[in-house]
Amino acid sequence: IRRNSWGDYDLLMTRLDRWEHSGIFYSALENLDRAALFESAVHGEGHIERVMLLGALLAMMEKESGENMALLMDMCSYHDTGRVSDWLDEFHGSRSCFKLEALTGRSGEELKMEMAGVEAHSRKDSDMDSVIAKYEPADVQRAKRLALLLKDADGLDRVRIGDLDPRFMRT
Repeated sequence: IRRNSWGDYDLLMTRLDRWEHSGIFYSALENLDRAALFESAVHGEGHIERVMLLGALLAMMEKESGENMALLMDMCSYHDTGRVSDWLDEFHGSRSCFKLEALTGRSGEELKMEMAGVEAHSRKDSDMDSVIAKYEPADVQRAKRLALLLKDADGLDRVRIGDLDPRFMRT
C-alpha cells in the first residue's frame, strides 16, 4: 500500500495520504488481526485490504468524520469473518457481526452501528432498514450511512472479477 507509484491513481493516493484521517486507515491496516480473517483467495486478506482502502477513499470523498472513519475501518476489516465459503451467502454478515466486539473492543452505540452495518452488507438493500433497526442504534441515519459506505467499498472490489455494475453503488 505504501508503494511510491500508483500510475493513474497517484493524485488520488496523494490526496489520501494528505487527508487528516489517513492515519486511521494506516493504523487499521497495520493492526488488522489477520488470523481472524476468512482464509480464501476471493474473500481473504487481499479482499479485506482492498475493501479497507476503498472504504478509506469513499470516506475521504464523502468528508466523513474521524469517528465515522474509525468505525468504517473496523467494519471493512472484519465484515467477512463469518464466511464459511466463497459462494453467495446472504447471512455471512450476521455471523461476522457477532465477532466484532472481541475483534474491535467496541461496545455500546459504536458496536451497535458496526454490527448493523456488517450484517446489512450481505443482505439485499431492501432489508437494510430492518437490519439496522434490529440493533436499535440511537443514530439510525449514521448507522445507515456507515452501512452504505461498507456495502459500496465491498462492492467496488468486484472490479477485480469484472463484475462491477456502477448502478448498484449507493454513495
